[in-house]
Amino acid sequence: MLSYSEELKENWLAFQNMYSSFDTRDSIRFFGWLQRYDGNLDEKLATVIETFLKIESYIKNSFRTSLSNGVLEGINNKIKLI
Repeated sequence: MLSYSEELKENWLAFQNMYSSFDTRDSIRFFGWLQRYDGNLDEKLATVIETFLKIESYIKNSFRTSLSNGVLEGINNKIKLI
């Protein structure tokens, strides 16, 4: 399918590159890809990239540690349901 649309191929490659660098927690590569694709993509994906760039410091902090408040949020949700 990627051979039929250059725009689709560009968007798919951008997503895959960002996802793989995010998955390996490589902030330098992740933000490098964001800078590379800024403005060349679908409007919705461009909006996501702009948001990521605005909250860059928070994302970098999340790459540095594996700590999360997910468990606490789950407990709070159960309390609210009760």
